[in-house]
Amino acid sequence: MSAAHPKGSIEAKLRQAWRQERRFYNLRGVSRFLIWLVAMVLMDLLVDWGIIFRTRLPEQSRFLLLAINAVVLGWVGWHEWFRYLRRFDPLVVALEVERQHPELASMLVSYIQLQGPQPDQPDLSLELLAAMRDQALVVTRPMDFREVVNFRQLKNLLIVVSLVLLFFAGLSVVKSGHMRSLLLRMAGVSAKYPTNTKIEKISGHLVVQQGTTPEIRATVSGKVVPDSGLLYVRAGKTGNWQTLVLARQEGGKHNEFLHRLPEAGASLTYFLKIGDDRSDVYTVTVIPPPEIVSAKVTYKYPAYLKRADTSETVNELNLEAPEGTEIRWELKLDSAVRAMDVTLGDTKQAATIGADGRTAAFACLATNHFRYGFRWTEKQQGFQYDSVKNSVRIIPDRAPDVELLAPDDHGLATLNKRVRIVADASDDYALAKAWLVYSVDGHNEERLEIASLGKAKHRIDYLLALKEKIPGLRDGQILQFHVEVSDFYPNQLHVAQTAVRRLTIVNEERYLAWFRRELDAQRDEIQKAREAEEQASIKVGELKQQEAKK
Repeated sequence: MSAAHPKGSIEAKLRQAWRQERRFYNLRGVSRFLIWLVAMVLMDLLVDWGIIFRTRLPEQSRFLLLAINAVVLGWVGWHEWFRYLRRFDPLVVALEVERQHPELASMLVSYIQLQGPQPDQPDLSLELLAAMRDQALVVTRPMDFREVVNFRQLKNLLIVVSLVLLFFAGLSVVKSGHMRSLLLRMAGVSAKYPTNTKIEKISGHLVVQQGTTPEIRATVSGKVVPDSGLLYVRAGKTGNWQTLVLARQEGGKHNEFLHRLPEAGASLTYFLKIGDDRSDVYTVTVIPPPEIVSAKVTYKYPAYLKRADTSETVNELNLEAPEGTEIRWELKLDSAVRAMDVTLGDTKQAATIGADGRTAAFACLATNHFRYGFRWTEKQQGFQYDSVKNSVRIIPDRAPDVELLAPDDHGLATLNKRVRIVADASDDYALAKAWLVYSVDGHNEERLEIASLGKAKHRIDYLLALKEKIPGLRDGQILQFHVEVSDFYPNQLHVAQTAVRRLTIVNEERYLAWFRRELDAQRDEIQKAREAEEQASIKVGELKQQEAKK
């Protein structure tokens, strides 16, 4: 206790009351938290033992249970405990004391609030203030502020929490094995709950030939060894479980159980229930149909692409190829087949099978996206198997792109002018040719080849002499033109064109007048930009001066 608040002072007594209040809330919060903690542990035991363990749900289910525990206990801790643990505030404690002692008539609150001259009441008498504080000291001297907290309110809660803890302690002793397994499983350790019957050995995962009879065996120990158990079987990993009897063997090993399944035509999933124990889930895998060991794919590209044929060994049969490519598959199989039918989109064809039955080949022309799959006919028994569907994605040949860079706008020209035409062109494979397409006064368009390209990207730079290339052009006429480019796609179906430009043909005098106006306009723009730059420079200088003064 600091010297500023000697024992018996109002401040010291308020702090004692605050500490007493914190003890009350801590005791109440801990008690309620323990009740919820025990409840959550019991719920975890019921859910983990009764559902997750018995049904062999994935181990990740326990993490979901832990997350629920954390959320619930976090909410309980905040709602029932931590939100009541506020910092010491003498004014709040004084209000609580005055609610317990109404005869104080706000004397204690005034004592706390009026510690010295008040800014909003400069005329307040210091002698009157001192008298009021002395009176508060005299009146509150015999009072024990800690009486604002009544621990008797916690009597029933403490009785309940004591009974809950006693019950939990007794249950932990009686079911110590279950509690230990619960703690280990919640900690991420793989553990089993105690059972009277224990499945020691089991056939486990089996791999059998198609048509054989799998045998499911199990060896059992423990306090109780029943005469029979249950075998749950289903086809694959989905579907309804079928219940079969797992009989105890007579003679020899009396704790061995056996069941012979029917001939397996497909993969099976199974588990056992013997007494109060249950096994994990296992599979009986049938030898699969013929599988592809390796696949070689040859691409014969369209002639216009001027691209050499390619071959590659692929691990996946999902392919992609340019439009119009002929694709040929050569497959090697792990077992012999007598036939293989190939479904290519909406069509079917028979593959060519090698002499040993372990190779197959087929081809098709890829013009559209399609999915394809196989139906194998096994060579020895003639069993048929369908493969998974694969796909061929077609890469379409896109039309080229072209952008006119110069001239950048409409304008005037004389007959003697040489117009520089600049354009950027690109294609996904290669460009073929470029043309200048023009018309005079909106009449029939004429085409003038201006470049042979041959690359995927090209900058077209062409100087058009108006008088030489466009005979008969006269003053006053309007020349309208644009640039067109094409790729090597058959029949020139892929053509792109630029924006259209117009040139009005005028005499030299008018052209010079127009040119001067354009030049003056550009000078005006430059002058305006210079003035704006000077104004900005002045503003920046002023700001720097203001910063320096600060």
